[in-house]
Amino acid sequence: MVSTFVAVSGEELFERLEKWVQSLDDQTEWATLAIELQLHANRSPAFSELFAVFNSKQQAQFGRLIEVLFDKHDLIPPAPPIQLARHFIALTHGLAIEEGGLVSNAILVFLRALMASAQRK
Repeated sequence: MVSTFVAVSGEELFERLEKWVQSLDDQTEWATLAIELQLHANRSPAFSELFAVFNSKQQAQFGRLIEVLFDKHDLIPPAPPIQLARHFIALTHGLAIEEGGLVSNAILVFLRALMASAQRK
């Protein structure tokens, strides 16, 4: 996923990310499933180990995407990209459940705010 974004400009990368985030508004069932799986992992040590592997891969890929996005805009992320990835994933899941969709606006507002407040390299 991330390797295809390395070759595009920062603006194009943000546009692609924006389109993907907007597609989440129609896919709230994935957030519900992710939360249900996390709850199951909290109760089952065996499942927790398997789920941790999946989560770490997802977070690493999204963290790398955030790292590339900030780098292409000559910005320093305000926190480690993997940490930002975890926060965005949690925010997306929580808003999808709480709001019943329409998470894209909030996600993009937070991402733009992080980028606007970031220090330049």
